[in-house]
Amino acid sequence: QTKTSVKEQGELVVAALREHGTLTFAELTAECDGTFEVVARFLSLLELYRADNVAFDQPDPLGELSVTWTGGEGQVVVDSEYDETEQTGESA
Repeated sequence: QTKTSVKEQGELVVAALREHGTLTFAELTAECDGTFEVVARFLSLLELYRADNVAFDQPDPLGELSVTWTGGEGQVVVDSEYDETEQTGESA
């Protein structure tokens, strides 16, 4: 399995939302290769939301989640503390 990061997945999310405007979470994760990529995309959405770059809409409880790009055309850097928590070795 190829390693990925929240930053890398965030860049893909930003590109897709800028192109389409609004996508469902299912559409945003359709081409993910595994659970780790789905989780990384979800975490990137939280970072984008915190920076006011996306809006969420979920009309029905537990229903389909729509994500809308609100960040404009400027450069967006998805930087996440989650990417810095990798394990870097084994204890002897």
